[in-house]
Amino acid sequence: MSSKLIKYHILIISLILGVILSACSSEKSANSDEETQVYAYANPMAENLLAAIKDNDYQSFIKDYDQAMINASPESSFNQLKQTFDTKLGEYQSYQTAGVQKTDQYTVVFYTLTFSKAPEVTMKLILHPEEPHLITGLWFNSPELNK
Repeated sequence: MSSKLIKYHILIISLILGVILSACSSEKSANSDEETQVYAYANPMAENLLAAIKDNDYQSFIKDYDQAMINASPESSFNQLKQTFDTKLGEYQSYQTAGVQKTDQYTVVFYTLTFSKAPEVTMKLILHPEEPHLITGLWFNSPELNK
């Protein structure tokens, strides 16, 4: 069998698996009432994270983290994040909510951030669904960060 044919079969199998896995996913988009409830507790956490990065305040940055996130986020990692943001993204300007997804285990909140050097940065905040909704995951993505 030629390598082109093998690659083609792998592509087809990957596409089929992707469709099957996405159909089986327990992840769902929240309705507008659920989103409003989630934003009521998630937005202050997001604002705190962004202010802490801007102010170089590690203790404020980890304030809403669960213990696993605190353990995985030493101050040296925060300092590196701050430096990367300052260099690649510039000054933080604003955020907009971009959606909520709920799974059995987590609530995922998406934000679109604007910085002086990066007009569109995605922030993905993973929260525990139960009170006090601590942060258990945090990701940032943008073309500028991937350079």
